[in-house]
Amino acid sequence: MNKKWIVFFIISIVLDFHVNAQTFDINAQTFEETLEAAEAGNALAQFVLGVKYVVKEDYKEAFKWYKKAAEQGFVLGQYGLAGCYDFGHGTLKDPKEAFKWYKKAAEAGNAGAQYFLGTYYYVGTVVLKDPKEAVKWFTKAAEQGDYDAACYLGLCYSNGDGVLRDEKEAVKWFSVSAENGNIQAQYMLGYYYIEGISVTRNMSTAKYWIKLSYENGNENAKKIWDEFELWNY
Repeated sequence: MNKKWIVFFIISIVLDFHVNAQTFDINAQTFEETLEAAEAGNALAQFVLGVKYVVKEDYKEAFKWYKKAAEQGFVLGQYGLAGCYDFGHGTLKDPKEAFKWYKKAAEAGNAGAQYFLGTYYYVGTVVLKDPKEAVKWFTKAAEQGDYDAACYLGLCYSNGDGVLRDEKEAVKWFSVSAENGNIQAQYMLGYYYIEGISVTRNMSTAKYWIKLSYENGNENAKKIWDEFELWNY
């Protein structure tokens, strides 16, 4: 299961949301009370029930309740439903349906959906590859604090994909992403410091970021670590 997707919903379970001018206190409701509210048509309760089923790893039930919430226009339900279609949880994988629901949630301002929508345009999944549209959605997500989107945005500026090449902007977004744990951004930032791209060459700083990246599982960072013998700095 995609880590980004599951972490979002586990965090969501401890929050209070407002739906149809009604407050539904997630923490105050038992499972039975949540189920009762969901069956009565409360979109937030339907979404929360979906989250609870994700935690239980009952993805078919999660899919069922996310779909009910999504069809009522509840943005987090739309994001959850998109994730189910994207990763095949509780239903068959269906990129077209995933794209449809990511787009709805993204247009409503959901940062996670904006990130995933950006990846669809960046890679060309279901839609024609469109780097400019990818940059648009990565920017929206990154500006809301989505650090994976920030890494992609850095890559776009680094490669000139969908935007004029701008190494300073690349460093900016790689830094934001790296400081918040994205291992690819840590690798890229370390490499920028090795080569002195839009930053002063600093092998000690490069060592820090490359080491952090490979310790978190990036094999490419380990290759750079060995190639430049960064342990000497």
